Amino acid sequence: MELSHLVMDPDTDIAELAAFLDGLNASQRWMQLRQLGRDQQRRLYHKASGRIDLAQLVGDAGSHVEVVHDGLNTLAVPAPLRRFQKRFCRPSDQGADELFGYNEGPLRRVIGPGYFVASPCSDDVQRSLGGVVVDYYRVPHGPVRDG
Repeated sequence: MELSHLVMDPDTDIAELAAFLDGLNASQRWMQLRQLGRDQQRRLYHKASGRIDLAQLVGDAGSHVEVVHDGLNTLAVPAPLRRFQKRFCRPSDQGADELFGYNEGPLRRVIGPGYFVASPCSDDVQRSLGGVVVDYYRVPHGPVRDG
């Protein structure tokens, strides 16, 4: 079975996709994800839309503890440059309804770290696209993680 086929199957929901991925080890998971093209990634994100929240991005990590998420870019760049990481952390104010973070990847020296503030979607239009907005124009309201 291949992830690309499951993603494109209109009858496969996000729970089935999650179960499939959870059944793979890390290298098998990356092998499956690397094969997804732009349309397949969009379909995967659509199936997950509205189901992702801030707590899922950082789990029970405390403030200023970095939580790393690997990703695969769909930009037209050579394959070795497509992998990236979004690194999230909670602010000092544990009650704050946002996360701070930056991007890490092979192009960081060229394009910079891509700092962002992640927050829950605030309206129906945003929620139709996903549960969390990663905003590169907002500035963190307090201290960020050292480094």
